[in-house]
Amino acid sequence: MSNAENNFKTLIIHGSVNHFGKHDASGAFIPEAKEFALCSDAPAANILALDCVRQKPFRRRLEVEKFAAIHSRGKKADLLAIFCHGWSNGLQIGYGKNSADEFVNVLKTCCRRDVKIVLYACSTASATKQVKAKKIGPGTNGGFADVLRDEMLKQGFRGGWIDAHLTAGHTTRNPFVVRFLTEPIFEDEFDVPGGQWLIQPKTKLWKSWRRALLTDFRFEFPTLQDYEISRHLDFYSEHY
Repeated sequence: MSNAENNFKTLIIHGSVNHFGKHDASGAFIPEAKEFALCSDAPAANILALDCVRQKPFRRRLEVEKFAAIHSRGKKADLLAIFCHGWSNGLQIGYGKNSADEFVNVLKTCCRRDVKIVLYACSTASATKQVKAKKIGPGTNGGFADVLRDEMLKQGFRGGWIDAHLTAGHTTRNPFVVRFLTEPIFEDEFDVPGGQWLIQPKTKLWKSWRRALLTDFRFEFPTLQDYEISRHLDFYSEHY
């Protein structure tokens, strides 16, 4: 996913401090964010390592705002990747459904209007605290990613999307990914009902999708249209 030649700009935010007795940052968020940066040619200046454990939420938001302000000058970001804990009502970096408008104001300072956002964070696509993805379709309307997308539509974002995990799982290898397009159904209708599976469970591409997420493709799919992802997986299933 080399972006140097086409001037593609990527911003990365990741949790940087472990919860007590865990290796959630050092074992997942930090190394995966570093790998993502390598694959996307993102320089160190484009990465925010955020203490999401010892800092209060408002302090985290201030750090994010400062980071965005630095990147408000010059080229805006084409892609924003966030590696942290997540829930149906928000992100560990300090933003929830009740502060989605505040987060979108931050995004406006540093991101293109067709920005692609990937939330490598548990459950941010879900509208409920617990979901069994194998038994139900994506119950995504009213979850954090849905509310964030709707707010982005209200504030003029168009042509991009948010990719988010429906369930708890590994920060980048969780296959239960839902895409929320920043496209209104009608011109002035911004309350779009939920998102759609990138790859629906138990379909013919599901096995290839899960295997591909063990490769660097887990860092590439957020920039690809759904048909491009399917085409890659078709090729992958034939050759691997």
